[in-house]
Amino acid sequence: MSLLNRLRARLDDLAVASLPGLSGGQDHIDFQAEIPAGVFGTILKLNVSMDSQTHGDGERVRVRAHVQTNFASVLKPMLRAPAPPPKPRAKKSARKGTASESRALAPAAAFIGQVASRGARRAFANPLVQRLAEPLMRRDFNQWIEVTASTASLDRGAHDLIPRSDRLEAMGIRPVAHAGPHLESWSGLTARGNAQVSTLQLDKNSLPKNLRRKLGDQPFNLAAMIVSMVEEK
Repeated sequence: MSLLNRLRARLDDLAVASLPGLSGGQDHIDFQAEIPAGVFGTILKLNVSMDSQTHGDGERVRVRAHVQTNFASVLKPMLRAPAPPPKPRAKKSARKGTASESRALAPAAAFIGQVASRGARRAFANPLVQRLAEPLMRRDFNQWIEVTASTASLDRGAHDLIPRSDRLEAMGIRPVAHAGPHLESWSGLTARGNAQVSTLQLDKNSLPKNLRRKLGDQPFNLAAMIVSMVEEK
């Protein structure tokens, strides 16, 4: 089994364990999670997708993730607002059927939001936590991550796998195009904060010897890009 096939199998197994609706062997997986804060919005959002497909004379696996953390625009106003009064417990009903089932299936998001709100309020009641978190509470964070690996024969190696290379070039970002492992980073100011773009390129020669032996004559290239944005609020 090739390196990419093992990676896909492990991701499939993970998805099956966490998402019962999925079955192994799928070529596309999506996963979303969030920590809601009621009327204030969402403290944290996570979106992950993975797909694999035939790529030239080999195979390509691509993983994308977006992490959005709203400390300044959601968590801070939530902590400043008065704590909502606890809801009275509903009386247990002996009735069975659709009505009782629907009450049992109360929205999970609302419950998670209540738990997150209570936990955050208890944590930030500590003066030490308040001092340590103060710089974070003035900012929102967004991070996009994309990793692509391929066992196809590529003219320019890992450079051909760098995502959205045309957009990067339009911004003056030009990752190196020759062989070898490369880690590069660019940063600059935005209208409301700053942004950083980092790229990683790896080829077969960058892998440990035991992995190279398992790949045999099969090519291997990997490219990753991380875009981080920080907004001051």
